[in-house]
Amino acid sequence: MLFYNGDYKLVIKAEKGATSCGFLDVGSIGISRPEQWFDLRTWINEGCREFQEEDNSDLGNVYIIKLPKDKLKVLAETKRIFALNISTGTIYKKVNKLPYAIMKDVYESKADTYIEQTSFPECYEFRSN
Repeated sequence: MLFYNGDYKLVIKAEKGATSCGFLDVGSIGISRPEQWFDLRTWINEGCREFQEEDNSDLGNVYIIKLPKDKLKVLAETKRIFALNISTGTIYKKVNKLPYAIMKDVYESKADTYIEQTSFPECYEFRSN
């Protein structure tokens, strides 16, 4: 179950009688799990505090820095893995000038997770802000 609020979603474990929940970045839904689980009832009793990352020092952008011969296949995979809300055709047009930023203001650890899931990790690069 998901509760929407900004860039992070409250995710509740899908188990009978589950009271464990965690926060997940919207781009990670379906491909990742929360790093930290906590008790839903306790969270509610404590006033439903918003989740905030503690440190913004490892924020940056993910770039496509090169493309192999099968450009369309890689771009379709990029759209799926990075959960991009843009057509593959539009990405295809935009990557004529590399590097091309596909994600902005993302944490390095999350960027690394996405990049590792791709078939061509050498085509992507994280750059700190």
